[in-house]
Amino acid sequence: MIRRTQIKRVLCVAEKNDAAKCIAEIMSDGRARRREGLSVYN
Repeated sequence: MIRRTQIKRVLCVAEKNDAAKCIAEIMSDGRARRREGLSVYN
């Protein structure tokens, strides 16, 4: 039985919101998902 593992790729973009969304959209070929994170600096 061949077991295939799926590799998760994560890109963290520390930039203005619009720029980060555009960069993620372009690099992911439209498959990007967004998740709010908890920042200790804000």
